[in-house]
Amino acid sequence: MTYRGFWIVCRNCLFPIRLPSLLKTSVCLSRRHRLLLACPVCAHVEQYRNAELRAIAFRIPDPFRQEKAALYAVEIPCGVPQCGGRARIYAVAATTLSVMSLLELWKHWVIRAPCRNHSFKARRCWTWGVYGVREVHQRISNEPGGSLPPARPYEIVGNLPGIRKHDIQPQ
Repeated sequence: MTYRGFWIVCRNCLFPIRLPSLLKTSVCLSRRHRLLLACPVCAHVEQYRNAELRAIAFRIPDPFRQEKAALYAVEIPCGVPQCGGRARIYAVAATTLSVMSLLELWKHWVIRAPCRNHSFKARRCWTWGVYGVREVHQRISNEPGGSLPPARPYEIVGNLPGIRKHDIQPQ
């Protein structure tokens, strides 16, 4: 049996990053937007376009639907003085890892992204917002000619519980 899914191959280490199955239709991968995605192996953050997303027939079930993997959106303010820019970086991780453990890994990201008229420089990790991103399951209408509604397939569900700014120690 095969399971339809998607991945993007990391430009730095060539690791295939498995993504949730409905991400193909997400707003973050429209023609105009690019996705900032963190590689869970080499910790490099790169911009990816829709054309880089590959449909794959996997032999194992979707870990996102089985709640073994999660997609996170990490909001990071730019550290350049008077910039005010923000980056939203998507990261895939096992659901067994705490957000505190993930932040210990994520603070070492190598981020390659533009920000206004300079390269993005992340502020310290205690200023970051970490959000769970969950799939909004959509149904195809049973009527003839029915289709998916034009809703976003993913939604940010808010700050994860148990994280307070003072829980993360400055370095």
